[in-house]
Amino acid sequence: FNGDGLSDLAWFYSGSNGLILRLCINEKGVTSD
Repeated sequence: FNGDGLSDLAWFYSGSNGLILRLCINEKGVTSD
């Protein structure tokens, strides 16, 4: 693997997971944003 590509993937997945988690929380109405 290319180190930079791997860190980009890690960032992408962590960002996507965070977004998905926020959307799930928003749907349940438990945000304290």
